Amino acid sequence: MEPFGDSVTSVAVHEAAIIAGSVDGTVRTFDVRRGEMFTEHLHQPVCSVALSHDGNCVLASRLDSRLLLLERSSGEVLNEYAGHTNTQYKIQGALTNTDAHVLSGSEDGRVFFWDLVESGAPVHTLGAGVHAGPVSSLAYHPKAGEHALITSDHSGKIRVWR
Repeated sequence: MEPFGDSVTSVAVHEAAIIAGSVDGTVRTFDVRRGEMFTEHLHQPVCSVALSHDGNCVLASRLDSRLLLLERSSGEVLNEYAGHTNTQYKIQGALTNTDAHVLSGSEDGRVFFWDLVESGAPVHTLGAGVHAGPVSSLAYHPKAGEHALITSDHSGKIRVWR
């Protein structure tokens, strides 16, 4: 396995796979069982990686205000999401607990939601005026049927959304 070219920004684990996003614009998948590594070049610094609940897709947040949904096995770009601002900070992207929606923090203090399958504009936003700075971290409740989201910003403020 070759070493990382730049700093790792995010790691996700699924069964025998470790997926890492890096500042050098790559997403690397390490297959621990086989001792293999697969690299996808996204050509922009990767802020975060997240996996779909079935482990078949990787969501990569990039420093050009875009999120890409990749098929994990082939690296094919399945969809792209834009509308939030992510040009200076490490902003996290995620999937809801049913994988129906993609969500991301934004440097303007909001949280954006997109339909997983549909391309286009965000379908919902949260947080106008709630977070004073970039929403850098978020987590959606892992249990299907539960609708709770936790967000945090650079000032240290944490918000629970139900």
